[in-house]
Amino acid sequence: CERFFLEVLQVPRMAQKLEVLKFKLQFTMSSKELKDGLELVVNCVEELQTSERFKQVMQTILVLGNAVNQGTNRGMAVGFSMGSLTKLMDTRARNNKTTLMHYLCKLLYEKMPDALQFESELPSLEQTSKVALSQLAEEMNVLHKGLEQASVELTQAEAEGEKSILFCKAMKAFLDEAEAAARALAMTYAEANRRADALARFFGEQPAKVPFDMMLGMLMEFVLAFRRCRDENARVREVEERKQLMESERKRVVDERLRSTVRKAPITCYEEVHETNAEAPGVPLPIAQSMESAEKNVETALERRRLVFASPPDSPCSPNAD
Repeated sequence: CERFFLEVLQVPRMAQKLEVLKFKLQFTMSSKELKDGLELVVNCVEELQTSERFKQVMQTILVLGNAVNQGTNRGMAVGFSMGSLTKLMDTRARNNKTTLMHYLCKLLYEKMPDALQFESELPSLEQTSKVALSQLAEEMNVLHKGLEQASVELTQAEAEGEKSILFCKAMKAFLDEAEAAARALAMTYAEANRRADALARFFGEQPAKVPFDMMLGMLMEFVLAFRRCRDENARVREVEERKQLMESERKRVVDERLRSTVRKAPITCYEEVHETNAEAPGVPLPIAQSMESAEKNVETALERRRLVFASPPDSPCSPNAD
């Protein structure tokens, strides 16, 4: 152990070499993460610009906004700012529960149901919203500074002769590959920045005022609110459909029971004959009721039956009645 530390102490610029070797070990993973993040930005921008369902949602929001602002100087707008997306939850109905976002989801469900699933055309949005382009820029700078430091340390080591020959050999091979990878990353980073600025202009915003990270934050907030209102509307529809189904089933059962009662006991009224009925004393007098007529108006038939049973001897159902 003591001999090891003795040999280490004889290595010139030991601390700097260890720092460069640490950067070398982390370069592959760091560059891959940076590349993945930049590609997410590029893909997300392309999805937002080409999604037809998302365009339908934005167009519907513009129509709703003009309808709400009808009669004002903002009622004939040809566009809206990205900040307006986050305000759809602030406009509420009189019940203080339904928002303009709920109504947007309801309108899309009735007119353009496919647009309700616009998220399926934006698979990169949620993941990209967790990746800050500004953070990727910082990582890019760290990568370039690390390569510059490694190149400086290689130059210093070459002047040290045989003491650093193994270090020089390892660093030369690393820098050849790392610098090529860094150039490719620089191109991807430039493309990502260009796409991010183009997206701001695509939505009618200025890149300097609405940076990419801010824009994605507003879009993701809108998506989460839209998803929540869409699901709430779906639950309300399910409850209403169950209520209607239960009411329909209840009516069907009641009607079936009434029809069954009529079929089993045809409505024929009997009334005890008055003792003065000399022709047929003690014989009930039937009052025929047509089955067809009974089925057409069950309630009337049942009411008539009740009244007949309760009628006095001189009623029309009585044999003594004129």
